[in-house]
Amino acid sequence: MTSQQSETTNPTPKSTAEVAPLPKKETVEFEPPLACIRRLLKNALPKSTNVSKDSAAAITRACGIFVFYLTSCANDLAREGRRTTIGAKDVLGALQELDFEEFAPQMEKFLEQHRKEEKTKKEEKEKLKAAKKGGDEKKDDEVAKDAEIEEVDETEEKQHSRDEEEEIRSPLKKQKVDD
Repeated sequence: MTSQQSETTNPTPKSTAEVAPLPKKETVEFEPPLACIRRLLKNALPKSTNVSKDSAAAITRACGIFVFYLTSCANDLAREGRRTTIGAKDVLGALQELDFEEFAPQMEKFLEQHRKEEKTKKEEKEKLKAAKKGGDEKKDDEVAKDAEIEEVDETEEKQHSRDEEEEIRSPLKKQKVDD
């Protein structure tokens, strides 16, 4: 092997600056999708407000940090209660502990609506399952029509809950505009 061949097969860095350092183990980072954050900003801010890419990225990062902070606090509350599962009451307690108690009523209202929707979905699923097993003497077409009608009702309920959420957000929007 010639000296020229050994240089090409076994390259050595000329300085230590050329060697890439080994990656350090960092904590897991979380950032919600930028599109979701932009949608939230669009709904929360007046239409005349523009948000730059940098500020949207900063808000996205702040959201991720807040989620970790809230989760950590809720986890501490669950552990104090000798539980391994974080429940809604732990999240509400964490909000209060972190001095965000003004959001607790909105969260309680959201949880109530969410639980209703989940219960409705479960009941519909059970009805369809029972109908397919032959519990009802209906034909498949009739079952499908009933499911479509229930789906329309569910869509109307979701629109109603969106309207309620908008009512909740309106005072926040007005407060931000006044500031």
